[in-house]
Amino acid sequence: MYWGNEGDQRPQIMTFKHEYSPHQLAYFAHQLALARQSSEGQQTKTEMVYQYLTGPRFKHRVEAIVEAFSSMQEDLDKERKAIMKQWAKREEQIERVMGATVGMYGDLQGIAGKSLQEIEGLEFPALEASNTTPQTVTNG
Repeated sequence: MYWGNEGDQRPQIMTFKHEYSPHQLAYFAHQLALARQSSEGQQTKTEMVYQYLTGPRFKHRVEAIVEAFSSMQEDLDKERKAIMKQWAKREEQIERVMGATVGMYGDLQGIAGKSLQEIEGLEFPALEASNTTPQTVTNG
């Protein structure tokens, strides 16, 4: 606020020299009404959201979502168990087939000796290496 003289305690009234047309004043009044209406609408919307969040409808929706996720998790657990069971069964089948194949190859090697061609994957270099002379390990 502007005070006149330094000792003067009365407020000075300021005047504007700009004049607004009736059209401009109507426009400003309309904008003010829209702002008030928007503010009132916002308050109403806020109240509606609050009522929705604190009411039973929202609770039921969230419960339905949680139930769907729980059901999906149960299905996934069941699928995981079934697949692990299938994998274990296949792993056992593969081990039996490999064991039978290695056994048959060993039988044929016993009959044919070194004249039987080597088959990659059926040779056991670790077993052949273990047939070498063991070395003594000393501490020191």
